Amino acid sequence: MAETNGVFNFEYDENSVIWTINPKIYPLDVVYQAAFVFIDKSYMTLDKNAEGHIMVKLKGKEPLERAGLEVLQGEFANELLSQAVRRKLAKDNKRIRELIVAKALFSAGRPDELNEVMSNLEQPGGSEVPRPWDEATQEEQDELDKLLAEIEEDFEEDPMDIATPWDEKYEEDGKEKKKD
Repeated sequence: MAETNGVFNFEYDENSVIWTINPKIYPLDVVYQAAFVFIDKSYMTLDKNAEGHIMVKLKGKEPLERAGLEVLQGEFANELLSQAVRRKLAKDNKRIRELIVAKALFSAGRPDELNEVMSNLEQPGGSEVPRPWDEATQEEQDELDKLLAEIEEDFEEDPMDIATPWDEKYEEDGKEKKKD
């Protein structure tokens, strides 16, 4: 069978389907992520063939006819695409996630720890490493400010009193402080 979007050479055996995946389209980590979702649905083996393509064998945990195997294989193909998109989004949003974590640590009263970590890092030539948000583009800074404002707004609405620090809620012996 010809290649279709990185997946090709389907073979159906008794209660199993075997096919190959082009790792240039669906890298091994994407295949692993998709495979993990299917652990409860089928038995699975992964291998590589002589051309370097990833070989996938799904075997039904319950006896399946060809139609059931086709559904299983189709679901796996959909999950491959889902995991590939998730990987791309994670890559595209990596910088903003790093900025959020760095700024959150800094604003959470841990500037000394963050400054200590940053001071131990050096760039080639011995120059100091800038704080992550110092090099943020205006677009990244605007997105970061918007996200942090949303988080602060969510903490203002705290009906379960989750955002209150431990020492404000409890006495030294662990008993809850009486509210005035």
